[in-house]
Amino acid sequence: MKEKLLNVKDMVGFSKELISWLDDINSATDLQEAFDIVGVLADVLSGGVTQCDEFVRSAIDAGNGKS
Repeated sequence: MKEKLLNVKDMVGFSKELISWLDDINSATDLQEAFDIVGVLADVLSGGVTQCDEFVRSAIDAGNGKS
């Protein structure tokens, strides 16, 4: 029973953290800020991509089978 209570505390802590993250992501004013909040901005801007919009367009095109 003690383990279950400890897990519930962890779950509540995680849900509070997730709500905080959702607030941050919802307040993002552009793609660069959103990618930074998610923690992937460095990955997005690597490989010759200089703008987040360019990365998103390229990802959409790749998903649609375009090169």
